[in-house]
Amino acid sequence: MAQSKPINLTAKQSMFFVLDNKFGLFSGGYGNGKTTVLVAWAREMARKYPGSTGVLCRLTYPDLRDTLRAEWYKIVPKSLLRRRNDTENVCTLNNGTNVLFRRLDAKMDERERSNLLSSSFDWAVVDQAEEVGEEEHKMLRGRLRGSVGPRHIRYGCNPEGHNWLWHYFKSKDTLAETEKDDYGLVEATSLENEHLPHDYVADIQRYPERWKKRYVYGSWDDFSGMVYPEWNPAVHVIDQFEIPSHWKKLRGIDPATSGITACLWTAFSPRGDCIVYREYYESDKRVEDHAAAILRLSVGDGKYYIEYMDPSAWKRNREGVGDGGKSQITTFHDEYARYGFYPIPADNSINAGINRVGQMLTIKDQRPNPFNKEPKGPSLFVMRNCTHWIEEIGSYVLKRLKRFSDSTDGKPDPHCDDHLMDLTRYQSLAYVNDSADGMFLFPEKKNEDEHWSSGKTVFNGVRSWMGA
Repeated sequence: MAQSKPINLTAKQSMFFVLDNKFGLFSGGYGNGKTTVLVAWAREMARKYPGSTGVLCRLTYPDLRDTLRAEWYKIVPKSLLRRRNDTENVCTLNNGTNVLFRRLDAKMDERERSNLLSSSFDWAVVDQAEEVGEEEHKMLRGRLRGSVGPRHIRYGCNPEGHNWLWHYFKSKDTLAETEKDDYGLVEATSLENEHLPHDYVADIQRYPERWKKRYVYGSWDDFSGMVYPEWNPAVHVIDQFEIPSHWKKLRGIDPATSGITACLWTAFSPRGDCIVYREYYESDKRVEDHAAAILRLSVGDGKYYIEYMDPSAWKRNREGVGDGGKSQITTFHDEYARYGFYPIPADNSINAGINRVGQMLTIKDQRPNPFNKEPKGPSLFVMRNCTHWIEEIGSYVLKRLKRFSDSTDGKPDPHCDDHLMDLTRYQSLAYVNDSADGMFLFPEKKNEDEHWSSGKTVFNGVRSWMGA
C-alpha cells in the first residue's frame, strides 16, 4: 500500500489511528475528520492483514455510497485494486484483501440481510454510529470471526445524548470490569481539525450556543429533540424518603422473554404529586425469578391502588405450563397471575401519555415545590435511587427526520431504552388528578372484588396482598 495517497492526520486522528482497543470510537463535532480517519484506519487494516475481509458500514445506502465508499476510493488508487464491483459493493485489493460496503437499515432485502448475517469479518468500520442501535453493534461483534485478524471495529459519531455509545465508550457503566479495556474513545471538536476552511470555521462559530455545544464541541449532554425537554435533574431528582401509608401507590410491569423486564413503583400524595420511588430492571431471567424479585421489593407497600402491565402481555405467544402440567400457549399475564399478579392492561396511547408526563414535569406557578421550598414546581419527582429511570429519561429523544436538524417525526427514537419511560406513560394515564381540591379520580376498576380481595398470596416465602 506504499502507493496509497498519503493522509495528513490531525493530532486527535493520530491518537485514534493507533488505538489498540478491540472497539474504538472517534466522537465529536461536525467536520472533525471522523470519516477520513475511519477510512484511513480501514486502509491500514487492509494493508497490514493481506487476505483479510473488512466491511465499511453506514445506516443507509445513499450515505454509504456518498461518504465511506467515495472516501475509500479517494485514498486507494486504481493501481492497488484487483477488482471493483459497485453493483455488489465489494472490491478486492492486489494483496487479496476483500472490502465490503454495507448498509445497516431495515430496508435491506432478504439477500442483503442473509449475506450480512452469514459473513465473517476480520475488521469493520461504522460511520455516524449514532444512527444505528446497540443491536447492530452486537450483530457486527458476533461476526468478528475471521481467521486473519485483528477482529476490531472502529466507530465514528456525533454525540447524541446518553445513548448506547455513551454507555459503552464514555461512561462504560453497562460493561463488566473485564470488558472495559476493550472500548477506547477519542474525542475531538470541530475546531481541532486544522484542515477545515477558515471561512467554514468562522461560520459555524456564529451558530446558536446550543447548536455549537453539540455539533462543534461534541457535548454528550446537550442535544435537541428530547421527548421531555421539561426534565431537569436539579429539580426533579429528590432524596429518598418513606412513602406515607395513606398515599396511593401504583405498580407497573413491562415483561420480556430475553430482554429487559422492568417494574416501576409510583406513589401519589393527596395534593397530586407523583413520586417515582422504586424500580426493577433485570434481563435474561425466567418469569418466576422476576416475579419473586418484584414481590420481595414490594414487601411493606400494602395494597396497590392500581396495578398495570404492558398491553402486549395479553398476547398468546409464549409456551407455558397449563392445568395438569401440560404445555400450552400462554401469555405473560397468565404466567404472572400464577404468582399473585392481577394487573389491568395499560393504556398505550403514546402521544397522550407523553403529553401527560410532560405536563407533570412542567414547573407550574402557584404550585410550591415541597422538596426545595421554591414557590413553583412540577408534580412529578423521582428518587435518586431510581438510577435506570433517570438514565432513560435523559436519553429519551425524538426520532429526527434528517441529520443535523431539529426536525423530528414527533415519535420517540426506537433505538432508545424506554422500558421505564413506557411504564411512566402508563401510570400517568392510569389516573386523573383534580389539583383544585386534591382529590384523586381514578378510572373505575372492573372486577374489583377479584383484584382487591383480602386473600394473601405466598411465593417463595414472600407474603403479598395480591402481589403487593
